[in-house]
Amino acid sequence: MATARLTIPIDRAGRVVLPKGVRERLGVQAGSEFEVIEEKDRIILKPVEKEPKLISKGGVLVFVPETDFSKPDEDIVKKIRDERDRRSW
Repeated sequence: MATARLTIPIDRAGRVVLPKGVRERLGVQAGSEFEVIEEKDRIILKPVEKEPKLISKGGVLVFVPETDFSKPDEDIVKKIRDERDRRSW
């Protein structure tokens, strides 16, 4: 896959806004965490991969997603598919 090249501004507080298309392709959402890597003349933002959270319910391990599926205004099926796609690579 070709590397995308974008020019984006940094605000006075040092914040950078990732374009919506980039966030969607990478599964980045509010609250996502990144590792900051300084490499010569580059700054690399690498999403932090979190370990799946498992809890025991009635003696069975159950996956607890990072995403809150309880909000009625969200498309739960899309969230599940997005989570599966995100974890498949």
